[in-house]
Amino acid sequence: MATAATAYPLLGLMWTMLILFGFALWFWLVFVMFGDLFGRTDLSPLAKAGWMAVLILVPILGVLAYLVARGTGLGAGRREETR
Repeated sequence: MATAATAYPLLGLMWTMLILFGFALWFWLVFVMFGDLFGRTDLSPLAKAGWMAVLILVPILGVLAYLVARGTGLGAGRREETR
């Protein structure tokens, strides 16, 4: 009897690519969040440290929580710099 991995090798490759893409996407989001955190002047250093701890300790939920709580001004600093 053939297993799924030997019967569908392309499916295994696609699954691996999906997982790697998801990891790269999460990694990129964390760097964007850290850049936004360090660029904000409206947050205290203690709040920045708290957000960094949340982003590191609770990876997926931390990124989603940051986007919901602080996502409105995420690109505002970059937009003002380009003007």
